[in-house]
Amino acid sequence: MSLKDEIKKKLEDKTIGADDLPKLFQLAKELCETDEEVQEAAEDAEDTTIQMIIERDEGNLNAFISIEEGKIDGGEGLKDDADITITVTKDAASALAKRDRSALMEAFSSGSIKVEPMDIGRLQSLRAIIDAIRESLEIEDL
Repeated sequence: MSLKDEIKKKLEDKTIGADDLPKLFQLAKELCETDEEVQEAAEDAEDTTIQMIIERDEGNLNAFISIEEGKIDGGEGLKDDADITITVTKDAASALAKRDRSALMEAFSSGSIKVEPMDIGRLQSLRAIIDAIRESLEIEDL
């Protein structure tokens, strides 16, 4: 099964979880090379690198997405030069992946999601890319 098909199925089934976020960022990279909507979102985005640290019992999982000059890089790993670092619990990361708004609100208010620094413009760029991925995968509610 291709990465695109795997992520699409997990999104449709709402089984996507914290451990899938590096794959979602890798898919963003792949789609930026093949999908016009994702490419346009990347070209419109401010150059940025977002590091996500997912806190798990078995050890942290590090994922990143970088947008530079209209190109996307992403996947598993630690980027020392991140513009924004998002630290989340495993449950909060799953809520992010599923776009579970009520769980996200609870996670923010309980401190399960920490964003340093809080840069709304750069975060909106990431959202635009995620929305373009949703369109590419033909998922109504990502």
